[in-house]
Amino acid sequence: MVMCLRIGKAVLWVDEETRDYLVVWNYDGFFAYHKKGDDKNNWKVIQPLMNQRCVDMVCKESKLYVLTDTHVTVLDFSHADASPIQCASFKSPNYGNDSFCGKNLAVTLSGQVLIVIHSGGVYKMDPKSLEWSRTNSLGDEAFIFDLGITVAAKDGVMKNCIYFYADPPYRPRRRFVRNAESGISVYHIKTKKVVQVYQPALTASSPISFSSARWFLNSCFKPKSSFVSW
Repeated sequence: MVMCLRIGKAVLWVDEETRDYLVVWNYDGFFAYHKKGDDKNNWKVIQPLMNQRCVDMVCKESKLYVLTDTHVTVLDFSHADASPIQCASFKSPNYGNDSFCGKNLAVTLSGQVLIVIHSGGVYKMDPKSLEWSRTNSLGDEAFIFDLGITVAAKDGVMKNCIYFYADPPYRPRRRFVRNAESGISVYHIKTKKVVQVYQPALTASSPISFSSARWFLNSCFKPKSSFVSW
């Protein structure tokens, strides 16, 4: 059965060793999810955030991190036969002059939660005091914008940078890509400049916006597979 859905935000996590997976999408405060072992045509629906707007969300290691206008909430999906459990919730920072800027959630290699501001800044939370502070550094890591995670700065990956797909006609409100060329761009947080642009052959030659497409087939391409695209 094919489902055509209008989705606000969707995320996918796959364990590279066990091949366990979790896919979650949200719409109007509801979250639908599917994970390995579930019936292939069955999506479970929850509403964990009453009267809160989902600004962004990230999925990593069976946990869903959700950013709303006022809080960051973490849901644990690792329990096989149980509904997800809220394992953490804390207030968002006082954004000050950044209040009207776009925001995205990020989870580092160590599991630290960051909020990336589209003007180029980053908010980090002190794990002991639970206080937020603004910084212009990701240390020796780089942020993959569309995945919401950081990776180690090695093998050609530049540290303290944001890797994103710049598609100006479709993303006019993201301040740090406003003047970027179409393609995969690298934005340096400290200098607030795009320092490199890649032009993959597929995206450069095709009229289709591949950067906006995500596909998930939960039955390994078997007949009558259900899928979601966004």
